[in-house]
Amino acid sequence: MTLRYSRPFAGFVLVVVTVISVHLATTTFRVLAFGGAISIFGVLWTLFWAPFAVSLYRRYLRAWSFKGPVVTIDAKGITDIREPHPFVDWEHVENVYLSRSAPIKSGAMILCIEFRSTEVAKDYLHGPYFLQRAYQKWHFAGHWNVSLRALSCSSFDVLRTAAAYHRKSITDRARPVESAPRIHLPPTRRP
Repeated sequence: MTLRYSRPFAGFVLVVVTVISVHLATTTFRVLAFGGAISIFGVLWTLFWAPFAVSLYRRYLRAWSFKGPVVTIDAKGITDIREPHPFVDWEHVENVYLSRSAPIKSGAMILCIEFRSTEVAKDYLHGPYFLQRAYQKWHFAGHWNVSLRALSCSSFDVLRTAAAYHRKSITDRARPVESAPRIHLPPTRRP
C-alpha cells in the first residue's frame, strides 16, 4: 500500500491559514496605521500565530507540491519518508494499532507501532527514551508513529493492511522453526 499526500486537504489548510493570517495582519496594521494602541490581539498574533502559520505553510506547501509516495506499507515493513529513521522492519514490531494524536482524542489519526524491545525503540526515538515515552503515553501513541493527517487514505484500510502484513511476518518467522529437521540421537545407555 502506497500513501501520498492529499492535495485537496493541503490546499484547504493553505487557504485557511492564508485567510486567517491576512485578517490578523490587516487588523494589526489598521490599529498601528490609524494611531490606535497596540492591542493584546496584535501582540498575540505576532508572538504566536506568525511562527505557527509559517510552520503550517512549510508543512502543507510541501504536501501540496510533493508528488511521490510518502508512506509505503509492504511485506518488508513500513517506510515513512517524513521520519529521521524512515523504515521499520516487521521483525521488530510487536503491535500495530490506530489512535488519535491528542489526549482529548480529537486529533488526527495515527498508525502506532509498538516495538518488541526497548533497545529497538531507543534507536527510533529522538532524545531521551524516558521523556519520549512519557510524551507518547500522554498522546496515546506507540514507539513509532505514522501520522495519517494530510494523506489520501482511509485510516482503517491502512490499519487492515498493516495488521495483515504484521500477521504474515509473524507466521513467516514461526514457519522455519516448525519445519526444521528433527535430529535423532541414538539412545544412551544407563549405567
